[in-house]
Amino acid sequence: MTFLENGFNPGWTQAEKDRWAAEGAAKYKPPANNGSSAHKAKSSATLIRCADVKIEAIDWLWHGWLARRKLHVLAGAPGGGKSTIAYSVIAIITSAGTFPDGSRCASAGNVVIWSSEDDPSDTIKPRLVAMGADVKRVYFVRGATEGGKARPFDPSKDMDALATAIADIGGVVLVIIDSIAEAVSGDSHKNTEARRGLQPVVDLAQSANAAVLGIAHFTKGTFGRSPIDRITGSLAFGAMARVVLVAAKNDSDEGPARIIARAKSNIGPDGDGFVYDLEQRPVPSHEGMFASCVAWGEALEGSARELLAQVEGDEPTSDGDGEAVNKAKEFISETLAAGPKAAKEVEAEAKGAGHSERTIRRAKKALAVVAIKGRSAPSGAWTWSLPVLDLKRQGGQGGQHGQRVATFDKPNKTGRHAEGGQDGQLYEQRPSRSSAQGNLAALAAFSESPEELGKNLDGQCLATLATLATFDSPEGGQL
Repeated sequence: MTFLENGFNPGWTQAEKDRWAAEGAAKYKPPANNGSSAHKAKSSATLIRCADVKIEAIDWLWHGWLARRKLHVLAGAPGGGKSTIAYSVIAIITSAGTFPDGSRCASAGNVVIWSSEDDPSDTIKPRLVAMGADVKRVYFVRGATEGGKARPFDPSKDMDALATAIADIGGVVLVIIDSIAEAVSGDSHKNTEARRGLQPVVDLAQSANAAVLGIAHFTKGTFGRSPIDRITGSLAFGAMARVVLVAAKNDSDEGPARIIARAKSNIGPDGDGFVYDLEQRPVPSHEGMFASCVAWGEALEGSARELLAQVEGDEPTSDGDGEAVNKAKEFISETLAAGPKAAKEVEAEAKGAGHSERTIRRAKKALAVVAIKGRSAPSGAWTWSLPVLDLKRQGGQGGQHGQRVATFDKPNKTGRHAEGGQDGQLYEQRPSRSSAQGNLAALAAFSESPEELGKNLDGQCLATLATLATFDSPEGGQL
């Protein structure tokens, strides 16, 4: 028989070969791990069979709006009152109060707040107290310690420490992170980095069995776009949150002061919202001190995009929109030619004629449509009407064949008023008293009191009063 150096004999029977292989394997010692990637242990995947998964219902803190173990984002433009909304919800939760939809908070719970925006002593606590929060249930994240040294809390790397602190407190049902963008240590506009930074926040919600509400901002110049796309930073902020809420304020005198709406929900219905406003209320036990508080209003129906469109300013019109706006202006002018009409009715007819909501708003603004809150509609319905114009015989001043032509009274460079002639000349003319009185009369017809009349006065109507003041009256100039 011929043996090789390793002791193996090709002439062995199969049984002898198998015995030799088994003995060699038992004596084999793998080389020591030198740290190279070639010798690192491989990762393994853990699977669970669907049949072994226990079905659990969503644990709603506020049904349809806030759920325990989930990440939520509340976004909006600066100054919209996002943080104050969060404080209002805290007041409801810590006192087992009533939510805006009329539902009761099942039981009072503890809340943790980390804010890089507001100061706890002169802003957050006064607002909480003014809104009736149980401040014994509210905790502020003041900082962190590392290596025995104190340092500022960093949401991008201290989530594990926060989870431990929350477990020590016990009974925490809501965590506020203001702003949520600071949970991302890298570039928050990059999807991968944003997701990596937000994952510990998602894990915090699950480990703490609490709802996490992160405050975010809208990117400037994003009017009319999808609310989710408007959140500053990566799309990951909207994607990883199970519920996304949006808030906006109204800079005009028409419609609700401010609104909050559900832009997205992966765990319940989306859309719809509530009217709210900010008001100053006295801080109990602190004479002379007032704090900003939320006054909740009626429920709203519609998508978040539609509700935002009702209160936000218009996006600048592009050249391509000009024709659409002009057609919408013609439609609205014809619709209101016979007199005032319910705003919702005009909007519905305009949409039925193929005009988009954004185009309708722009056409309304271009026409200087007068919007007045009707006296017979305490719920807040609005009536639209065209501005009261001065209708004159224009046979010798621009009109043709003695037809009646409606003209706006506008000042020219001399400070007087002028109107356009057929040949393009400007004819100086004093403002019409009848048109000025007509404007004021139209407002008075829809106002129940002098106070409401004052609220309905817009820039055009203030100009009306100035016009009336230029006329002498039998009462010695008194209107």
